[in-house]
Formats: sequence, C-alpha cells, structure tokens
Amino acid sequence: MNYLKVTVSDLDAAQQEILIAQLSELNFIGFEQKEQHLLAYANEQVADLEGLALTLADNNAHSEIIPEVNWNEQWERDFEPIIIEDQVAIRAHFHKAISAVKHEIIITPKMSFGTGHHATTQLMLTQMSTLNFSDKKVFDYGTGTGVLSVYAEQLGAQKIIANDIDPWSEENAKENVERNGCNNIEVRLGDIDVVPEDNFDCILANINLNVLKSSMELLVIKVKKGQNGLLLSGILEENEDDITSIINTYTTEYQLYKLGKWLCIHVKI
Repeated sequence: MNYLKVTVSDLDAAQQEILIAQLSELNFIGFEQKEQHLLAYANEQVADLEGLALTLADNNAHSEIIPEVNWNEQWERDFEPIIIEDQVAIRAHFHKAISAVKHEIIITPKMSFGTGHHATTQLMLTQMSTLNFSDKKVFDYGTGTGVLSVYAEQLGAQKIIANDIDPWSEENAKENVERNGCNNIEVRLGDIDVVPEDNFDCILANINLNVLKSSMELLVIKVKKGQNGLLLSGILEENEDDITSIINTYTTEYQLYKLGKWLCIHVKI
C-alpha cells in the first residue's frame, strides 16, 4: 500500500492548523507540523485529489508517493513521547517506560491519526481524565490509532466500541489495543452505521466539523441521558458558533476547552 505525502511550505502555526482541518476532510489522516511547513499523509487510493488541488492552489506545495515502509521509518525517526500533566503518557514501543504518570499508552500510529501530538487529541485526553469511566459503556467514533479507546479502558470503562472508515486505521487500532493489553475494546470497520448500539454512557468523537455536524442528531440519540455525554473535538475556534448552534438545539449544557486554535466541547445530554 502506497501513501501520498504532501509538503506545504511557508506556513505559520495558525495557517498549519487551518490546513490540517481542511485536509482532514479530504481523507488525509497523518500530519507532522514543522516550524515553517506542514507534512500531510493520505492513503493514495482514497485521497481526494481534486479537492487537494483546489485547497492547495495558492500554496507552495509539492507531493510524492511513498511506500508503507518509508512512512514507518520516517515516523520512528521523528516520534517523541507525549506527557499530559501527570495523567497520561503516550510513547512508542521503542521508548523507555514513563513512570511519572498515572497511565501509559503505547502507540504505533503508522498512517492513523491520534499520536497525541495534535492539540485535538491532547484536549480529548485531558478532558477524559476528569470524567468517571468506571464500568461505563463508551463509543469511540472515528478511532484512528485507538488511543482514546485505550485510555477509556485504562480509566475503567467496561465496554468500548470503536469504529473507523479507513481500513488502515481499523488494523492499526486493533494492533494498539493488543499492544496495550486491552480486553474491553471492539474495533469495527465502517461509518457510524456499523455501530447500531445505543445507551452509551459516553461518546468520544475527535473527527472534524462536517462529520460532527452531520452526525450530531444520531450521537445525541445514542448517548444515555445523565451520564458523561459527548466529548467532541476536531473543531477550529473560528467554527465555534457553527457547532454550538447545532448543539443548542439539543441542550444548553456544554463546556468549551481550548488549546491553540482548537476546541474541545463536553456536551451533557
């Protein structure tokens, strides 16, 4: 399986964040932010090339095809552990164990989104650490690497169902679930329709604005009232009014958290 690597130069941090949101909607699932440029990766077979050309029309960008093995080698060279306060650390299998935290997650992300480096994943993990997951039933919508599912189990969740539309993410999430010795996580390939269950105590959704908007009604139906509710991210601060106007049709009880230009919203139903 080959991947499309796109390098976009001459971007400041704010411009990179906006472009990540745009490329996420074009089936790009891996990103590396450098000081002045952004690296973005997608499965060559599913990348929206027409949308990519339009999005990058005014940017200094070039693309190349790389084989799977090259991606893995590059990731291993660049990946550094992430530590979020004293709660959770995310590292690769070749890093030394990190003992100064309550939880440790070992992730081999390959082409999947969710290494912990991006602000949206950090926001989700931070807010998850404040919630009670003991014996809870959780839906991880668009799981990527499976990092949120693994953390939910470590926090005490009894049952986690995770899905992703990308076959590589499904495979990678299953690998990471096994690597972390998890027993309560089921990973499914497909969109939200592969998860017909409801009555979830908590739904985790770190995706993008358009998916959240189109799925909000179904997510509200699937979550149990009076429990942990919905924890949503993948939303730029400039889209706050857009998403909260939809949330307000179901509830006014929600709280926003911000890191950089990204938002995480905890919605109580």
